[in-house]
Amino acid sequence: MPFRELLVFSTNLDPYKLADDAFYRRIQIKVAVKSPDEESFRVIFLRICDQLKIPFNEAAYQHLLNAWYGKTMREMQAVHPRDILKIVVALCQYEGIPLQMTSDLIDEACKSYFVGSG
Repeated sequence: MPFRELLVFSTNLDPYKLADDAFYRRIQIKVAVKSPDEESFRVIFLRICDQLKIPFNEAAYQHLLNAWYGKTMREMQAVHPRDILKIVVALCQYEGIPLQMTSDLIDEACKSYFVGSG
């Protein structure tokens, strides 16, 4: 049976510390997925709030930025808003409260999501 293949390498390490230039010349297509800047992170966060029907709370968002990124020097990743807000949804459902975004819920979500910090 004929088939096509696509080989994908993925790493969060510096790829040029893993192999030499000759190796990377043989991989003709490379895609870098970089961390979003603060403006892009906010756009992503607002979009996920809208998708999950969570009312956006500016104070809770600023708390997230200060406590979980600023103080820890953690790098923002495009996946973080979705993952954190899904945990917030689960917490609200568990508590039987309306979907909401508070600093306390953000802290609970981040304590669970960012293992070993907070």
